Amino acid sequence: MKNPWVWAWCVTAGLVVGFILGRGGGEPDDVPQAAQPVPASGDIEDAPRAVAELPAAPSPGAATQAMQSQRAPPQPPPSPAPAEAPPVSGNLPAGAKSPFMRSIDSGVVTPIDAGDVFNKQIARASTTDQPNQLGDAHRELEREARDDGWAYLMEAELQNSMINATSTGQFKMEHVECRATICEVRVSGSSDQADAVREWSNTLPSNTFNQRLFMNVSSTIASHERIDAIYIFRRPANNP
Repeated sequence: MKNPWVWAWCVTAGLVVGFILGRGGGEPDDVPQAAQPVPASGDIEDAPRAVAELPAAPSPGAATQAMQSQRAPPQPPPSPAPAEAPPVSGNLPAGAKSPFMRSIDSGVVTPIDAGDVFNKQIARASTTDQPNQLGDAHRELEREARDDGWAYLMEAELQNSMINATSTGQFKMEHVECRATICEVRVSGSSDQADAVREWSNTLPSNTFNQRLFMNVSSTIASHERIDAIYIFRRPANNP
């Protein structure tokens, strides 16, 4: 039989070797983990900046306006309103268009004597507070060039309208002057002829001279000795 001490030592040595081998065959405590990809320094710096540069989400109102702007066709610029003729002298309602033709300004003033009674009244300048309708219309007439074809015809019709009164001496025709769109008539009489002047004047609104001439403004000055009256007529807008 072998020595018991030798056997004990062999068993002990075997246990030690087995223990050592058991520890070496297990999983190591410090197992290296898989390396994670590390972004480059430039990518790390640019990432926040890229996020910051993303456009902000549009508000619902802005999105609606953008969709409407895409759907709505472009509108052309508004065309200028057509120029209208300036209002003529006379009592026209506010905002009403003139029923008369535009006065034709020749750029040259050819004076017309309105007589001592009306010259001062006509010479007064027209202001906003005190319009001088008679003076404005008379000055328009003086600036018009003469349209002979129309002027001769209208002068003849005006003279014919008073021929009975003037030929019988009921009152006097001082002058009849027509140009291109305006005519002026001036009559006078003694105090006992005032009724005849007024009677002829009252027929003018109904006497349209074949729709080619209408009275626009007038003025009458009467005293115990004399009556003077001046009438300004205009060509209607629809007159050829």
